[in-house]
Amino acid sequence: MKGEMNLKGKKVTVLGLGISGFESALFLRKKDALVFVSEIARNESVLEYQNKLNEHGIEMEYGKHSVERIFESDWIVISPGIKPQSEIYRTVASQKRDCLISEIELAARFLPCEMIAVTGTNGKTTTTSLIAGLFNFFGVHAIACGNIGNAFVGEIENLKPESKAVVEVSSFQLENIKDFRPHVALLLNVTPDHYDWHGGPERYLAAKARIFENQTSGDFAILNWEDEPSRTLVPSLRSKALYFNRGPVKGPRFAVDNPNWDAVRRVSEIYGFDPEKTEKFLENFPGIDHRMEKVVSRDGICYINDSKSTNPSSLEWALNRMREPAILLCGGRNKGNDFGIMKELVGQKVKHCFVFGEAAGEMENAWKDAVSVLHCRDMREALCAARGIAKAGDTILLSPACASFDQFKNYEDRGQKFKEMVLA
Repeated sequence: MKGEMNLKGKKVTVLGLGISGFESALFLRKKDALVFVSEIARNESVLEYQNKLNEHGIEMEYGKHSVERIFESDWIVISPGIKPQSEIYRTVASQKRDCLISEIELAARFLPCEMIAVTGTNGKTTTTSLIAGLFNFFGVHAIACGNIGNAFVGEIENLKPESKAVVEVSSFQLENIKDFRPHVALLLNVTPDHYDWHGGPERYLAAKARIFENQTSGDFAILNWEDEPSRTLVPSLRSKALYFNRGPVKGPRFAVDNPNWDAVRRVSEIYGFDPEKTEKFLENFPGIDHRMEKVVSRDGICYINDSKSTNPSSLEWALNRMREPAILLCGGRNKGNDFGIMKELVGQKVKHCFVFGEAAGEMENAWKDAVSVLHCRDMREALCAARGIAKAGDTILLSPACASFDQFKNYEDRGQKFKEMVLA
């Protein structure tokens, strides 16, 4: 596909249907490709997508994968939700590996402007939002996209040569890049997560490292000085390495609380933005939904929505920002993590813990000797139980440390339902 900007008449399969798959299919159709979408699931969301795709003349199947039809494709755009261990992934990779690409690779082939890409276990969405906001603050048109919620490929037509594409990329998406090359690439941190998907810590780190793979000496790599796995990648870099979180941070107190904001300063320096104005921008940044989001204070009790916490290290980040021990709500689907590593911190930062979802039993066993833990049926029961013991001055913190897919569509759905329950 490299250099092949004319897709007219090309057979392209979009394998797996979600936001990125849907937007990829529409984009390819506009480029006059012959698009076929294949999705194994059969649910209401898939049927909604199918109706929209059919309106654009895009053929789609669901409930199965027609392998022979897929093998006829010139290119296959694979969903980040399809695990490498799955039968369809292994089958396609064994026969059509050279034709297999991710949505971010497809988008990058048609990108008209410079790209800044952000990856890491935690902090990607906030950092991506900050960087895009920084550019716009200084009068440079920028769009935050990618794993942040709006697909990269869906924003291509909204970007101009003078724009900046600020793209949040996941390890899943990076697994299937070929020529994807950001001018500035940020790796925020690498902590245990998604081992079930990648098959272990080494492969997870290798996937994250691919963000730097195609960079040259004219590009920039921004890494966390205090993150040991990230530092191991430095000898292999061809781009110019810059570091954040390297020593005391000057400026307002919030900068100390969130070390990733120092990464934004490195971007500001690369583009020559005024440091004092950059600090002013950071100081006034309102934050993002579902990440340490204050929902309401009622009867002296503060409710915090941190639904974006999907692994133990993200919970650690949240707990370390609590001035006083919190009443913690957590649980969901474990992504192959060991909750035992959090026992000491939970004992220090949590006064009562209410667990729910598939991982509730694992969490209870891991923490019951450090804190009072109550096993609940679901998040609603956990919230009601927490509210029953909370007193004025307490904080009820939803920071699940797990994926949401056992009971919710995604972490946004989980966070939204939590807010609705609180406000009701």
